[in-house]
Amino acid sequence: QRIKNFFEEWKERGKELAKANEVIAHAQTRMFIEEAKKGKEGKEGKEGKEKVIKRLVTASSTTLEKMALEIANAGYDAVLQNPGGFVVATTAPASINDAVQLLKAQGAKGGGKKDFARGKIG
Repeated sequence: QRIKNFFEEWKERGKELAKANEVIAHAQTRMFIEEAKKGKEGKEGKEGKEKVIKRLVTASSTTLEKMALEIANAGYDAVLQNPGGFVVATTAPASINDAVQLLKAQGAKGGGKKDFARGKIG
């Protein structure tokens, strides 16, 4: 019974940690978007028309993908990388940039579509 209780508690803590990580990732994403709106972050893209938010983020590949999609839905292009070398690039619906090109410009090998690409550096 003790072992069963231990594993049940361990599973619950894992779920709580995952929820906390999602909340932190969402807060970071909102911060990146707010900084881009204020002009503190974001670099000019093709023809100087699009902002690209580029960040190194300590998060899993799945979390990075969610963050990048949230940024794209807010109207910005994103290139997010984690310390393990996973890179994800997204473009906003009205963007003139190409996510695959943003990914390659970061030095990553991978692929995707115009609006979403992922790969790895190294």
